[in-house]
Amino acid sequence: MGEEEIKLLRGYELRLLRCTLHPPPSNPSHDSRPPASDDSLGLYHALISDMLSSIEAGDFIGALSSKAARLVLEESKLSESPETAYLELLDRVHLFISADSIDDSERACRAIIVMCIAVAAFFCFTQCNLTGPVEGLLKRPLPMKAWWDGHGMQEWEDWARNELMTAGSDLVAKFSLLQQRILNGQSSSLLNLLQVFKRDTLHFGTLENVISYWGANLLDGEASTIVTVVHLEAGLLEYEYSQLEFCRQHFNSALVAAGLELSVTGVLGFRTVHQVEPKAQMVLLVKKCPKSSGGTCTSLGPDLDPGLDPSSSRISEDSDILLTPKLLENGNCCGSNGQCCQNSSSSGASLTPVQQAVVLAQCLLIGKTTRQDEMQGWEFAPYIEAIDSQQSSYFMIRCLSYLMRFRWESTRPRTFDRASMMMPYLVEQIQEGSLGVSHRLPLCFVIHFPTIPALRK
Repeated sequence: MGEEEIKLLRGYELRLLRCTLHPPPSNPSHDSRPPASDDSLGLYHALISDMLSSIEAGDFIGALSSKAARLVLEESKLSESPETAYLELLDRVHLFISADSIDDSERACRAIIVMCIAVAAFFCFTQCNLTGPVEGLLKRPLPMKAWWDGHGMQEWEDWARNELMTAGSDLVAKFSLLQQRILNGQSSSLLNLLQVFKRDTLHFGTLENVISYWGANLLDGEASTIVTVVHLEAGLLEYEYSQLEFCRQHFNSALVAAGLELSVTGVLGFRTVHQVEPKAQMVLLVKKCPKSSGGTCTSLGPDLDPGLDPSSSRISEDSDILLTPKLLENGNCCGSNGQCCQNSSSSGASLTPVQQAVVLAQCLLIGKTTRQDEMQGWEFAPYIEAIDSQQSSYFMIRCLSYLMRFRWESTRPRTFDRASMMMPYLVEQIQEGSLGVSHRLPLCFVIHFPTIPALRK
């Protein structure tokens, strides 16, 4: 294959990756446009582009029903059981990619089609189990009538549950990490798969490798965002299996990639509406490293769900405790070395969404390395309030901040009533919120958020 063709295929990969980095643009303009051609290869590129557009728009069912997907899925025959149907699908995928009659260029296009089908199915699975909204979702998203004929829904659900729990599951990469979070206990077989995935992914843990691979296809600041995300995901993997030292190393690498240095300091301010005398408040001090481009990745679409803005919610009005402390105008703790991330009357540090994810990741380490008492919540507070003070956040980042605030405020008598209103409100927003799934996916894999069933409990 020529260099231009390789660049085009890598552009398709980048478009899929961007679905997890930021919301889709209002007016999409892709560098990976298919070449104008009437031959079979040109038709493959056109099918891939159409399927990618559906995935980017959050129409995963449309992607799984597309002409490209039907090249793989439509030939299903009536099978004796769900397990047989799945094994037949694996054989068909193998034949689709490995047919002797095709050249390397067509084989690469077919591999991209299979990858898009897998990603669309995984995103649909993620919507059902993590991000929502769940209203109106099809119980049978794959357009394979033969799969369902002769088998009741319960039989398929039993098979799927067994696949999730079995040792040596075929799920890999992000599938495996989400699968581990669905399970009650830790799975050693999943850990082995995830460690392989982590080693492969850490190839993109440096700016040089990311830029070398995608080159001019990258947007401003996107390379450092990808590096940050890689280390956050690696850190979450180690956290999930209680490897705290490795977790800390990856989170520190994410801080460096995002261009941040964090510290907590004290500033005079007010925490209640009726407070007369200012008292020392713990706030997060953010120093941005000018040599890093980690904070320059621009949001490409609407990124804040108005329904989850705590300052505009009726919940914040039912307590005289401020959501974030109001700092004194002359309480200038930052100077030239950093900015306080608070909604004081002076301008605070504005953090990009991936930087906000890095900030919240620090709370995981605090939760594991400090005593679980009343003071632990106050150690979380500066990080939570730093996010709540941001003018703009992605949906899942705001949800995690909301959840952390609930866990903290539910331990304090003066904020218990407000906290008790937060959880039903949060569950409602996850399940029924008006924001589409394409605006919920960004950065959902780099935060430690419970699955929807766990959230309901």
